[in-house]
Amino acid sequence: MALASIISERLGKLELFSASPEGAETMVNEFVAAEFTLGCSILQEQLQKQLEAAEAKYSGARQRRSKRYHTLVGSVELTRRIYSSKGGECLGEQALGLTPRRLV
Repeated sequence: MALASIISERLGKLELFSASPEGAETMVNEFVAAEFTLGCSILQEQLQKQLEAAEAKYSGARQRRSKRYHTLVGSVELTRRIYSSKGGECLGEQALGLTPRRLV
């Protein structure tokens, strides 16, 4: 999905103006939450594409596993290829510098 359509779809669901200060605060909180959700979705999509591009260089994947990474905009889940010939390593994950202890 294109970035512009993702943004317009998500922001189109928010109430943009409010007549009361309480309503304005609610609108700001909803906007911030929507931005974090949007950022997380975009980050997950882009990281998955980069991971798949890195994995395309390798052959011999035995299985695919999902793994959750914690980021500043929320958790993202990526599906990675596991290589049995390399001791169960995920070569695409290593190529991108994604490690269990590193915050993306």
